[in-house]
Amino acid sequence: LVKKAKALFTTANSDRAKVMADYKESAAGTGDAKHGKAVFEENCARCHMPRKQGGRVGPDLSGVNNKTREELLKAILDPSAAIEPRFVNYMVTTKDGQVFDGVIANETPAAITLRGGTEDGDQTILRRNVAEVRASNISLMPEGLEKSINKKDMADLISYLRAGL
Repeated sequence: LVKKAKALFTTANSDRAKVMADYKESAAGTGDAKHGKAVFEENCARCHMPRKQGGRVGPDLSGVNNKTREELLKAILDPSAAIEPRFVNYMVTTKDGQVFDGVIANETPAAITLRGGTEDGDQTILRRNVAEVRASNISLMPEGLEKSINKKDMADLISYLRAGL
């Protein structure tokens, strides 16, 4: 079992490393920050900007321009490598078998409120209905953005982020 788990994680990590190597040129040059803003709005803004209802899902990106182009590339392509504690993705299973996930937006002795990356809004689950709560080591930010953001668009997105939001 341990051998299978190591193989699974090694494959996942090496896959991200391969994607990082493949996109390395996106961090090396400069891009068009104006077009990068459009890439950001299409792929990132839903979670990284304040939502009309329910608030932010992903971290505030103010000050992200202090990161190097390489650090930004890694954060975008390998989001599970480093997850801020307040943005840990939690899985809540109810006694009737439903599974919910998201960051904990609010927690009281009576309920847990999760905030996901969808337009459905926050999901509140009464504690009396909860069977299990566990933290995930996988970021709510999806892996695989390279499928929708090509290398040129990535260079533009990084230029936009480096220019300051």
